[in-house]
Amino acid sequence: RDAAWTKQKFFSGYHFDDTAQAESEEELFDQLPEVIAACRGGIPFEELFSSVTNQTPVTSEIMKGVLSDLSRQGVIKLRDKSGSLKRGFKVEKSDILLYSRQTRIDFGRP
Repeated sequence: RDAAWTKQKFFSGYHFDDTAQAESEEELFDQLPEVIAACRGGIPFEELFSSVTNQTPVTSEIMKGVLSDLSRQGVIKLRDKSGSLKRGFKVEKSDILLYSRQTRIDFGRP
């Protein structure tokens, strides 16, 4: 085992320093709109999270933060579990994410 050889303590899960977290957020910010747009009827948050974390080591909180920013910018829309369009930007694990067909003007990430 690596931990036995390096004498480093094993930590379960992922831990991000500020730089790694910023890079992960930027990568998600660029990639998530395409993934969501490919799902014409929308995609549940949990399904999106499961599919993306196979490729990228991010926490659900990091992903929810990026999705909230995308929602705030009008890139995606959020529906609650009943199917109603949400007014707020906070992403819940039961939400359905939909790509907004409006044109996006990118002035940089808030």
